[in-house]
Amino acid sequence: MGRPRKSRNYIPPSYRAARYVRLAHGLTVQDVYERTGIPYYRICLFERGTKPLDDADLATLARVYGIEPRALLKQTAFAELSA
Repeated sequence: MGRPRKSRNYIPPSYRAARYVRLAHGLTVQDVYERTGIPYYRICLFERGTKPLDDADLATLARVYGIEPRALLKQTAFAELSA
């Protein structure tokens, strides 16, 4: 039969955190692009879990959100932000 396919809507939990943090700040992807200079499509790919950001871009994104870069890769980032 082969390997089961992943749903197109599946987002790995580690990447979901980045989207939660962005939404918690009330920002759109366009807002993040304007504040960071990270191309729109790269932010979208990162949030979908299809392509990681390099360390420099991850640090820039975290600085905009006011959190540690590693928090963007954790499932608990939204809870930590809300605390």
